[in-house]
Amino acid sequence: DEDTPHYEKIFWDRNIQRPLSWDSDNENDFLDSVFTKSTTTKIVLVDIESCMKSPHLSEADRMFFRGLAEDYPGKRWSVIDGGNRVSCNRSFINNDISYKVTNELAEYYELQPGDQFLYDELPYEVKEAYQSSEMMVEIHTSISRSRYQKLFLRINSGLSPNDHEKLNASCTPQASFSRDLWDKLEDKVVLPKNKTARCRFNTT
Repeated sequence: DEDTPHYEKIFWDRNIQRPLSWDSDNENDFLDSVFTKSTTTKIVLVDIESCMKSPHLSEADRMFFRGLAEDYPGKRWSVIDGGNRVSCNRSFINNDISYKVTNELAEYYELQPGDQFLYDELPYEVKEAYQSSEMMVEIHTSISRSRYQKLFLRINSGLSPNDHEKLNASCTPQASFSRDLWDKLEDKVVLPKNKTARCRFNTT
């Protein structure tokens, strides 16, 4: 189904999103919740393709989403909340990270605690559990630019957004000027050392 979010077509809008922050323990805890079908937090996506065509949005809003489509060719869904979970799932399916068996899963599937498996190495019944697990996904198909930019601030997992994220969620003329200025000067800025500029899914 082309309208079912596919991992490879989900993108992180760098204008509003913070860098991914999970370590291996966070990833393993999340994968464990997938195996045990105990995931509870929804993933929030914006369907850029639908927003580009929405008759309920202004032409300026549709142009904004067409701009996102040009910035992220081949992508369709902008992840607003759940980026670490999406990244973890994608990395696991691509065999980029492994899962370390917990005591609970070891007992249920008669595995050894501490054993590690890549996705392709999973025993059949464990892989079946992973593939049949469902996660709640909220998809916005007609949302204005203003609501899109503010949505992240309302549901960013309870973490305080940094100054750059607050700026990008603002639709004031001053904020627009600041973003345009940064776009022009980004390649010319030299940062001090160790400093940074803050500027059920389908799996087949």
